[in-house]
Amino acid sequence: MRITLSFLLLAVLLTACSYTKPVASTDDSDVLATESYKVTTGTKDLVDPVHGKRIGFWYGSVGGVQGERANGIAYLHVFADDASIASANVNIVLAESGEEYVVVLVDESGEEVELGVLTSLVGDVRHTVRLESANNLSTFLTLRVYRVSGAKKVQVAESTLKQPPAGTW
Repeated sequence: MRITLSFLLLAVLLTACSYTKPVASTDDSDVLATESYKVTTGTKDLVDPVHGKRIGFWYGSVGGVQGERANGIAYLHVFADDASIASANVNIVLAESGEEYVVVLVDESGEEVELGVLTSLVGDVRHTVRLESANNLSTFLTLRVYRVSGAKKVQVAESTLKQPPAGTW
């Protein structure tokens, strides 16, 4: 398991990925325009085209709690302008009707920052969430996933984010 996770993390860090962001259309059509960003994730000198140089990076494996079956990975990037990008990819069963999975980052005092609701783009166990924040979230190093139904909120997964060894990011 540890070797598989290490291999998966290495594969993700060594590949380049692109990010397409919808933006407001410049004309009166119903079609949204897009901007594409190419972000190289396998370098310790990562520079985001919007936020500048990355100054901090944390990651952690996501696992189910209280008998829940869940796994995945979470990332937190902090940039020179103090902006943060937090994301999580979580494999978990689809939420029942009327339920959703809400993801939060938690600091040591218990303060929470909500990343958003996990979404499954293809309708199976693979879920994702991503938050871009203007704030430095480097003290929010616990990620929790809650199953929410109305006022009922039950934690189903957790991750403790940590920095990779010095010099590797």
